[in-house]
Amino acid sequence: MIHPIVSIAAFFVDQLSQAPVQVQCILPPNPDPGLKQWIPTAVSLLSVGIGLWIANRTIRNARELTEWSFRATSERDHERWILDQKKAEWGKLFTEFTEVKKEFLPIYKDEKTAQSFVDQWDEMEQRIDYIAMPFIFIAQKLIDIEFYQLWQGFKEKASKDNARISELIKNRLAKLMYGHTEGDPIQSIYCDLENEYIRIIVNMRLCAEEDLDIKSPAKS
Repeated sequence: MIHPIVSIAAFFVDQLSQAPVQVQCILPPNPDPGLKQWIPTAVSLLSVGIGLWIANRTIRNARELTEWSFRATSERDHERWILDQKKAEWGKLFTEFTEVKKEFLPIYKDEKTAQSFVDQWDEMEQRIDYIAMPFIFIAQKLIDIEFYQLWQGFKEKASKDNARISELIKNRLAKLMYGHTEGDPIQSIYCDLENEYIRIIVNMRLCAEEDLDIKSPAKS
């Protein structure tokens, strides 16, 4: 006689042997399924950020370069403008002084040359005083070479020599005392004044060469 429990066990074993066995593998759930989704977004944002940084850096460098170029160009333009103003003033000064010499202090020929200088001295003095007044860009250089002191010294000398020339011409001392000797006191006084005037022009020319950074042929 078979025990009932054994019969039941045998029945279940027989049923299990006849039924197909299905094995299903269940993967554990992803601990953070959203992490993979954010990786492309993070890469994109990083790329955009780097691009923006590069663009900003490029723009800033370009702006700094532009500003530097503008300042440099402005400074060069300003220096060139100053130089042009100096050239204009030096040119005006030399032109006026040369014209004054031709008109009031020409090369000596005879007593008439000296007499004409004496008669026009006041006009010549006023003319040069007016010429030297309006300069701005070369004013400091004129001060450096003591131009105004040189001109004042010339005026004082010319005033004294004018009186001497007038007296010589009036009394005809030149012809009476030196008519048959070498040299003429009137011519000597006049030429000395002429040379003094030329020395002032030479000093101005040397100053202008230095101010304008020009090398004269003799120095090169």
